[in-house]
Amino acid sequence: MSDKSEYGIRDHREKGLLEAHENGEVTGRITYFVLDDDPAALVAGYAAKWAGRHPDEAPAASPEVVAAAREQLEAEPHRR
Repeated sequence: MSDKSEYGIRDHREKGLLEAHENGEVTGRITYFVLDDDPAALVAGYAAKWAGRHPDEAPAASPEVVAAAREQLEAEPHRR
């Protein structure tokens, strides 16, 4: 058995996902959210939770952005 693992990042922007892979398996996902026709917002659950606990280090997302992100996740559950 080899001691080396294969790691990679795959940008599946057409699916709205940025995925981390280890040995061919998805180990993490970051979701692109399209806001105002611009897929510029990247959201990861752990990052959002961290930002919520550290408001002095990370600006809070506006309620509109949070609502839009939740709506997109509800509409496309495969992106979770």
